[in-house]
Amino acid sequence: MSRIDNQKTEFIRMKQAHYQHIGATFSVCIVAHDAVPKQMLERLKCRKEVVLREIEIDFQPNKEFRKEKIHEKYSRHIDKLLHQKRNQEHVFLDSLAAEAMEKRIQSYAGKYYDLVAYSIMSNHVHLQLDFSIQCPVGWNSVDLVPDYVNLSSVIGQIKGGGAYDVNSAIGRKGKLWGGGYYDRYMRSHKHFMSEFWYIVRNAEVAGIVNDWRNHLFTYGDPNITG
Repeated sequence: MSRIDNQKTEFIRMKQAHYQHIGATFSVCIVAHDAVPKQMLERLKCRKEVVLREIEIDFQPNKEFRKEKIHEKYSRHIDKLLHQKRNQEHVFLDSLAAEAMEKRIQSYAGKYYDLVAYSIMSNHVHLQLDFSIQCPVGWNSVDLVPDYVNLSSVIGQIKGGGAYDVNSAIGRKGKLWGGGYYDRYMRSHKHFMSEFWYIVRNAEVAGIVNDWRNHLFTYGDPNITG
């Protein structure tokens, strides 16, 4: 992949523009291949696409804010589905699998991103990653950044390397992840903090622990948590 490809910022998903700004902080969710039934997921995506199109052709103000709220609502709905109990593998209930995934996530910290937060759940992984570490001091937010590696490329490495590590750690074979991933870039400090606490408290909200700090595979930057 060329240096310019690695700095690509606009993608088309569900016929909608999707942005991955250079040096931004992102909230990401990657899910196991059997975490959400495919038909259910397709129905949700179609419903989301219809609503986004309606907003786009509407003459009302604050389109971007309204679209962001739809993306947020969709993400939260997906997360509720992920916590539902159904017949699936739940590979990260095995601590060896979770440890292998944790090490893979940590291995790129300081190289591609500052690791703000993560939570490794039984069938999905939440991440908050700050890519500004790749940008030089005084960068003007316009010029190409030498050797920059974008979110899409990094998540590809996390998923590919993580699948290999997990399968090796527990003697597993076969597909681990579902297609793609869900991401949102942080538009403000308020958005940043909302996503941070959502991620670190994921296990707590799911009823797995009484306090998120007791979940072995949750991390939150201590400079933020205090």
